[in-house]
Amino acid sequence: MELNDPASAVVREIQQRELKKLMEGWKPEPEDATEVKKSEYSYLFEKISYEWRPEDKNALVQLRAAASKLIGDLFGSAIDVIDEVYKQARVPATNEHGATLRDSEGRIVWKTGGSGLALEDWSQVTGQDLEKALWDLQQVKLVSAQRVSELFLEAVFAKHTYNDFWHEAFEAVMDGTQGQRSARANREAKKDKYAAYFRYYLWHRADSFQREITSIMRILERIIDWRMRRRD
Repeated sequence: MELNDPASAVVREIQQRELKKLMEGWKPEPEDATEVKKSEYSYLFEKISYEWRPEDKNALVQLRAAASKLIGDLFGSAIDVIDEVYKQARVPATNEHGATLRDSEGRIVWKTGGSGLALEDWSQVTGQDLEKALWDLQQVKLVSAQRVSELFLEAVFAKHTYNDFWHEAFEAVMDGTQGQRSARANREAKKDKYAAYFRYYLWHRADSFQREITSIMRILERIIDWRMRRRD
């Protein structure tokens, strides 16, 4: 699984752009200066380039997989509700045999316009459909809000546990400088630190998704309100 890091993509784009400028301004030099010039190009961006170590990359893959599983368990019903609304407003994309296309997660792929956004006709969605969707989403939030709150509290607890363990490790050894004692404490508390980050990662993903559900509910409410005002 390839990690898509937007920050790394931006760095690569800057590197390519700046290197192009350097190459355009480059002029042939004596043979003995060629190797020096190549070396300057090779190490120009060395300080800001970064690649994940295999073990760190693997850890991130596991984090994302765990978070995706959590999102699916918590908000799978909400995704189904939203897709039902989309079925009324959008047109599914099909293959050459007329079968509906689906993505890697089994969700319907929709036809898109020139801008790449899905083609939509919200006049096909009835007021009753919108009201039902709002009610169903609120029922999901009734349960998910409690779980998201628990995830936040677990993350806070894990952070305090890490802090306590770090201070205990720091105070356990009186020999050495403060920097050496801190380094030792960091090594011994490493597992607790990443466990705390794991809990924070899960909470942040779940909280972000729940915020998006709230935003969608507000949009549906506005559509209903706009239609009622239009009738008046």
